Amino acid sequence: MLELRTVRRCCGISVHHLVLCMWVATVTLGAVTVVTVHPAAPCAFDLSVDASNNIYYVSDELCSLYKIPAGEHVAAPQLIAGGASKTACTFNDATGSAARFYYPRGIAIDLVNNLAYIGDTFNDRIRKVDLATTVVTTFVGSGLSYPTGVVYYMPSSGTAAVLYVADFGNDAVKKIPIATGTASLVVSMYSCSYLAISMDGAYLYVTRAHAVIRVQTSNNAMTTLAGVASDDSNSFVDSSTGTSARFNYPRGIALVANDSALVVADRSNLRIRRVELTAPYKVSTMSGSSTSGTADGTSATFREPTGGKWYCNVTMLQCGFLIADYGDYGAPASAIRFVAMEVYTPPTTTSTIAPTTTTTVAPTTTTTVAPTTTTTVAPTKKKRWQLRAWCLLQLKREWRV
Repeated sequence: MLELRTVRRCCGISVHHLVLCMWVATVTLGAVTVVTVHPAAPCAFDLSVDASNNIYYVSDELCSLYKIPAGEHVAAPQLIAGGASKTACTFNDATGSAARFYYPRGIAIDLVNNLAYIGDTFNDRIRKVDLATTVVTTFVGSGLSYPTGVVYYMPSSGTAAVLYVADFGNDAVKKIPIATGTASLVVSMYSCSYLAISMDGAYLYVTRAHAVIRVQTSNNAMTTLAGVASDDSNSFVDSSTGTSARFNYPRGIALVANDSALVVADRSNLRIRRVELTAPYKVSTMSGSSTSGTADGTSATFREPTGGKWYCNVTMLQCGFLIADYGDYGAPASAIRFVAMEVYTPPTTTSTIAPTTTTTVAPTTTTTVAPTTTTTVAPTKKKRWQLRAWCLLQLKREWRV
């Protein structure tokens, strides 16, 4: 059974919030293959995953928020909030099915507080959903126009969490401190749609028109990494030079495990693309073709890959791009699919100790180990704290869904 978990490069175990980690695993490139996580997620436009590995997705045409429980791949998704109907697309702050959205197209989750932030696109609002109680409230109710992609970021200090929003109708990327809910302009950007943020918060990456843009958060400087940001540049070209490549309505975007590259859902090209983050920003196709379809495997096809996030599959030991492969209402249902791109290798921590050897098993603890062949030895106290400091730095991404 396919199981998806949020996993970092830290320790070779699933890391949520502040779990102490002691060893470092490795992530290497693997053969790209696609599997369908759930075949029927009607009108899924964007998605995210909570700390318990439940998938949440926004359905634009059904104007609702749905949940696919961890490990579930057959049963109908669970309605969390909204009217679950094309005739129930309006606005209402309420609980569960009494709440109303109007074509929601973006979602990010605060894993610590179990809150979802939703780009309620046609209501021109950012909505907040308590995933435990299903209570829906308005987080930002003015100053936005057709907000789509959202990304949540918590600095390593644990304070001053922010939400970045692609304010599509205002041609702008905006920053919203969680503490105040007041939006401010980061950069003006025509046709911006979805975002990702680097582990250290230094860079935002944004899909727009037919290009991928980098924004430096310290000074808001913009750089076109790949494609051309103009309405008439939509086509398909892979290239060793980013600005010579071509996209066709790129949407979902995520950073790979070590922040060395981006993965992009090139929606109208029906492909998953990779953009290297060292100049000249090579662009390559990871999966897909010009043929629309639902085939899995190494020669996969897609319908309209839209929203996406980076995740690791701990049972298959693979990391990759979790996407909403969109299907219109009345057409074959949207599907949740996983594009496995990297091999996740847990470390080996077993060492051999000779009989009657005295060793340190835990910090400040000395004991005599009975005759045995193997045992797992914890690092020294100094090493534990060195690794703990390193691992806590890695956990920043855990807060920036």
